[in-house]
Amino acid sequence: MDVDLRVRPELLKELRRHARGLVFAVGERGSGRSATLAAFAGELRQDDEPPIVACYRFSNDPAELLNRALLAQLVAAVAESPHAERQLCALGESRRLDEPGDLLAMLRIAARVRPVVCLLDDFSAADLVWWRLFLRDSAPELARLPLLIVAALDAGEGRIVDHQDLATSLDSWFASTVRLGPAGADELEAQIGGRLVEPLRSDVFELAGGGAGRVGDLWRELVDGGAVEFDRDEWRWRWGEPEDHSGFVRDAFDRRIRQRCPTPEECALAWAVVRMAAIEGPEFTPAAVAVALHRIGCDGCDDVDAVVDFIDEVLAGPELFEVGDTAWRWRDRYAYRARFLHLGHAEALRRFGLDDEERRDWAAALGYALEELYVGAADHIGPVLAGVWAQAGEPDRAGCAGALTERRRRGLMRDEAAEPVDHLIYVDHLLTEARGAAPSNPWRALELGRRALSEAERSGSGNAVALSLVTIAAGLQALDKAGEALPYASRAAAVAGAHPSTRRRALTSLASCRLAIAEDGDLAEAERISDELLATATSATERRTAHALREQARAAELFGTGALPEARAVLLAAPDPSCLRLLRTIADRLGDTAVAEELAHLSLVLAWDDARRRAWAGQDAEVARLAAALDDLGGYLRKLHAQA
Repeated sequence: MDVDLRVRPELLKELRRHARGLVFAVGERGSGRSATLAAFAGELRQDDEPPIVACYRFSNDPAELLNRALLAQLVAAVAESPHAERQLCALGESRRLDEPGDLLAMLRIAARVRPVVCLLDDFSAADLVWWRLFLRDSAPELARLPLLIVAALDAGEGRIVDHQDLATSLDSWFASTVRLGPAGADELEAQIGGRLVEPLRSDVFELAGGGAGRVGDLWRELVDGGAVEFDRDEWRWRWGEPEDHSGFVRDAFDRRIRQRCPTPEECALAWAVVRMAAIEGPEFTPAAVAVALHRIGCDGCDDVDAVVDFIDEVLAGPELFEVGDTAWRWRDRYAYRARFLHLGHAEALRRFGLDDEERRDWAAALGYALEELYVGAADHIGPVLAGVWAQAGEPDRAGCAGALTERRRRGLMRDEAAEPVDHLIYVDHLLTEARGAAPSNPWRALELGRRALSEAERSGSGNAVALSLVTIAAGLQALDKAGEALPYASRAAAVAGAHPSTRRRALTSLASCRLAIAEDGDLAEAERISDELLATATSATERRTAHALREQARAAELFGTGALPEARAVLLAAPDPSCLRLLRTIADRLGDTAVAEELAHLSLVLAWDDARRRAWAGQDAEVARLAAALDDLGGYLRKLHAQA
């Protein structure tokens, strides 16, 4: 059955309405943005007097790659105008093409020949600072050029700055936003030639999440698999009204798995693989899936290489996975990709294969695995990694600020041009840089936090101010200056306002300061805050953090009364990296000098960033032992203290 919902008519109609300007096409993953842009390009090229159409897909590339790619397309398009062609070629030969003015010069030359349409896909991966400078400083000329820029990006949230904020300096008639909603039943019914009967109508869109491409994939698989039937101009479930409409997906995969796996152990491993793979998406990296399953302690996943072989030798083939050749190479490493043969079913597995808490934990394990394996290929895994961290409930890890050179910083922040959003963009960059510096260089993180606070106050954003204050407090705490950190944490909690994630971070920082000071009233306040955090937690990570804070308050109270063994037992029952400092103090007081020294070494390794920890672990067996211990901190601490 020929069903394709990816090309969205409403977006095509809206884009056709714009003769010039900037249009942000915003939609969820799978909403059909890329396919619609491709269809729009095809339509434009069929016009009687076609414009110049230049297309580019972002993947965290430096600006020079974007400009050179567009330059090649513009040169080819103006070949009938030798003068313009020579001008463009001369521009490319005389410049590095890495500054915003270079793109404006290229568009200026091309637009003298014919109108220009730039279609920019996956704009979420673009350099935020670079594009802010381009749009702000080129605004007067951009508004006069026969130029249309369409930038398609994800609807995901979680950063201080939204990409639409880049256009605040442009006139409202010039810059606009088109939002792509989920695919509707009416779109599907128009293509399949019949009405969808409830509960099939609701079930299909709940299973596929409303993404246009995913709905089409799932529908074709339902028809091919005989799960639906057509009668009297209506489509309905062949089995009547199943109580669990997602159960058919599980049953379908269960049949396929049993065909390939003769033992219950292999079936269980196969189910773990398909559920973890579905988190990454219809396409996935077998090595990352295997490492993630090992991280969560899945049965049969002690040998990562054996799991990869299991995917390749047992699961690959008809009905389950297609394992391809090398997807990309960087340095001396290779990455391999596989894909679900039933893409719509894969989406249903992602949505219904695990409960909310399990999905967050599994997604976090997969995020760390992707970063560990492919840290040198961020351009390839960036979009996938962002989606995985979003599922893990970690929006702060899902995005990163673009590289900010000193020249661009001066251009962005020059006094005569800087607007509140420019200060906000700079805050976003500074806080991202501070997070990277914090584990190994708290002094640097502290300096960046203070600079971010100054810019945040100029931006007028309470959310940015609160996050900057939390960063400063964290830096001071890392330097054992909890007393100095307390006023910053208190102010952060006061100004966090209606931003739930920011308020949680501010309250966590405040509770940590109270625990570190442990003066009269501080422990009670820390326990009160931890109870509030526990009551409002929405993920396993948030619950663990709140629980650890509450147990530390109890342990600190016991410590203050001299009940050292009891305090130690409380901390060991809820192990968390934040407990290490107090555990070390207790070990010192109890005379467990060997344990105290081990905890000091463990804290040192914990403070290193992931890249430094991996590098040292590859060279030093002792560091490798401690780094491995951090993956299972609870069992390691209990074993360590049992030996004391």
